[in-house]
Amino acid sequence: MNYNGFEDSDVAKDDLDSVSKINDLDEDIEVLEENNESSLSKKLDEQALEKNENDDERFLFIDDNNSEDNETTNTVEDFDNLNTEELTLDESANEDSIFEKPFFNEPINTDNVSEELFVNDAINNTNKSDNKAVNIKKTFKTSNKPYYSFGVRVVVLIFCILALIGLTVGFSLRTINYGREKLVTYNESSSIDYSVCIDKNEFYDTECLEENMQYISQLVKTIPVNFKYQVGLSQEINYDLKYRVVGELRISNKDSENVLYSSDDVLVPLTSLKDNNNSILIDTNLNINFREYSKYVASYMNKYGLSSDAFLDVVLYLDENTGERKIASLTIPLNVQTFGINKDLTSVVNKTVEIKDESWGLINTICAIATVGCIIILLILIARLIKLVLKSSLKKDRYQRNLAKILKEYDRAIVIAKGKYEFGEHKKLIEVASFIELLDARDTLEKPIIYVKVNSAKSAFYVEDSDRVFKYVMKEADFE
Repeated sequence: MNYNGFEDSDVAKDDLDSVSKINDLDEDIEVLEENNESSLSKKLDEQALEKNENDDERFLFIDDNNSEDNETTNTVEDFDNLNTEELTLDESANEDSIFEKPFFNEPINTDNVSEELFVNDAINNTNKSDNKAVNIKKTFKTSNKPYYSFGVRVVVLIFCILALIGLTVGFSLRTINYGREKLVTYNESSSIDYSVCIDKNEFYDTECLEENMQYISQLVKTIPVNFKYQVGLSQEINYDLKYRVVGELRISNKDSENVLYSSDDVLVPLTSLKDNNNSILIDTNLNINFREYSKYVASYMNKYGLSSDAFLDVVLYLDENTGERKIASLTIPLNVQTFGINKDLTSVVNKTVEIKDESWGLINTICAIATVGCIIILLILIARLIKLVLKSSLKKDRYQRNLAKILKEYDRAIVIAKGKYEFGEHKKLIEVASFIELLDARDTLEKPIIYVKVNSAKSAFYVEDSDRVFKYVMKEADFE
């Protein structure tokens, strides 16, 4: 009894040790599974991060990552092999140590170990499936690029061109102050100063007589004259004026006052006067040769035996770009024994007129620069419109050729739908960058490609899964 009791105690102790080893093995398996999952997740995250950093374009297919997926799969298989080999060695050691005991009546149940192996395989398969799903999501990225049809772009360009034409006209008119007028109050006055120079004689001590007298025609030689014209303005204006002085000789019948003869002599030629000021001043001097005019008239009268009236009008004319008007004049009788000189002057006080603003300031400079800028932009938009119209036919041909090629080459994989294609709102829409990527999705999901004609310049292709819809849009504008 003592011997048998001693043996039974040793056997029980050995059994407990075996159970403890199995528990330790379970813990090792769990640790390996956690390490496996952590290593795989870290590997996938590193691949996704590296992929995102190297993507220079928004939509890029990542078939080149198959090698990385294979490495990841190999890593998972290495962990599986490691788990299986270690578990097999440990099971063999445990079974040998347990079943070698001659007095161990019931074998240890290994169902838990089989369950652990089944769970480990399921986790590895799930990880592989998740890895494929991640690759699919990374491959087909969503596109938010807006699309504007040819017609919309043409309409927008035409609208911009018309708007720029309006701005150009507006800025140019503002540059030249078109339609800008201002009210100006002014005072206008003219004056004439003259003297009558005579020959030396015993009756007059002075060489020239003052104005407003009666003069003996035979003594008079010349008449010095000073014309003066002044304008005072309420504000500064830009003015560009011209003036001249003309001697107008007239011979007329005494009874009817009809003109028998007339001639004009320019005594002061046309002179320009330009400034930006609030005052205008004309001050000019001339010397009238009275004796020459008297001799000319006397010769005319004697030749034709006439007894007519003759006058010399000396007139100051002002040209204001709207017409010429008389500012001041002297009337000198001829063919008489004595004569007096009459004045005709202009005088205006506090008169208000509208004057075109021709001043150039900062606003004019800004508008001039804006006009040039609008013209440059306008030319660019016109060139772009012409280029767009010329390219439209070429792009349309390329679009139609590519669409026909796709429908012909992949006829067995494409289903042509009529009308608008609709799918459930619960499904996630994923837009892909090319038809090749959509083919990869079709091969992966083993679903048909649905073709929908949106309009003459746009087509859409769909691959629908239970919870996702992959979409590729082909537009005429894509074929630059």
